[in-house]
Amino acid sequence: MRLLSAALSVIGLSLCVAAAQSDENPAQPLIACGGTASLALTPGVTPGIYRGTLAGQGISLQIIGKRTSQERYDPTDRYAYDQHGTDIQLNRGRTKGGALLLAEFTADYPDLKARGCFELRPSAGKLVGKWYTPDNNRSYSLTLSPVNVAAVPLALPSTPGLLALRRSDPFTFLKLNRPWKTVKGSVVEPFSGTTYPRGNGAALNVALQDRQLSLAADSLECSAGAFASFGDADPQGNQTIGTVTFQSAHLFSIRENYEADCGGAHPDSGTVGRTLDQRSGKLVNLSSKPGTLWPRLTPAVLQKLYLAGYPKDADSECLDAVKENDAPDDSGFELFLSKTGLTLSPNFLPHVVAACGEEVTVAYSALRQYADASNPYFKDLYR
Repeated sequence: MRLLSAALSVIGLSLCVAAAQSDENPAQPLIACGGTASLALTPGVTPGIYRGTLAGQGISLQIIGKRTSQERYDPTDRYAYDQHGTDIQLNRGRTKGGALLLAEFTADYPDLKARGCFELRPSAGKLVGKWYTPDNNRSYSLTLSPVNVAAVPLALPSTPGLLALRRSDPFTFLKLNRPWKTVKGSVVEPFSGTTYPRGNGAALNVALQDRQLSLAADSLECSAGAFASFGDADPQGNQTIGTVTFQSAHLFSIRENYEADCGGAHPDSGTVGRTLDQRSGKLVNLSSKPGTLWPRLTPAVLQKLYLAGYPKDADSECLDAVKENDAPDDSGFELFLSKTGLTLSPNFLPHVVAACGEEVTVAYSALRQYADASNPYFKDLYR
């Protein structure tokens, strides 16, 4: 669900800016940098990732192959400083002298204001040129060398998710492939601050790292959206904190609290519940379907149990809001295990009444009638 939420956040952000984009002129920052817009690459420039030093700071720059538009949130050239990891989008063009021109910008509806300009030419496999401000008050010479990402040593334990990220999104891989900090049974990804627990089994920890890797990548993408919209972004303003809520011989349950401000009209926040198998690290579906621990815990029953446990002193607006759960399946609630019972966290509430989303914990004894005694996880909760 967290991945779905992140996707919806990006979709929502795209919808919010769609009207604005129709009035924006992608060539505007390129003109301010002294050039013209061009989707085609300058002859001799090879797509890929390059590294170098800009004004004493390490940077990575990615030039993609075919570009179909200069619209924000479409695939784009980008760069990032090593010290914070936030992507800075670049519009592509050419200088009057025919060099590759990449312009970074701030969106100030309906204008795109140029912040900085890269002027680059191919030279012996490298890109050589300068970065300068549109007013030419500052200028720094620049040499960028290509990076063979496939040959970069892994700084994290090798997992399927890490290797897949290196193949599918090498630019993000380079930002996340660095030592992470361990604190009190959890691991912190340094750029986003995304924090996630670790367990005792090898397979479980592979799954936990890959989940954290995905969450951290979502966070960095969200920060890039905020930067494109506002010209500023707190890399740790978009993060997930995962905490262990329950452990047994075979089950490992986690509560994820996330915050996301991707540059849209409203920041987003919420909770995601995940339960994994201690030995395999695979996700465990808890309810509603044959073969689950509580197959008879249907969406209708979940809603009934939630309303029964909802605070009786809640105001009428909240009571009305939580009764209007029209989710087509059990996705109306995030579920996670705790010491005292199954916690139901609603995810169906509109943003304006999100504060009404009180969590309700239903005692395991009250759920026994919905359980399948033959399920392999039954004895973890019942005797």
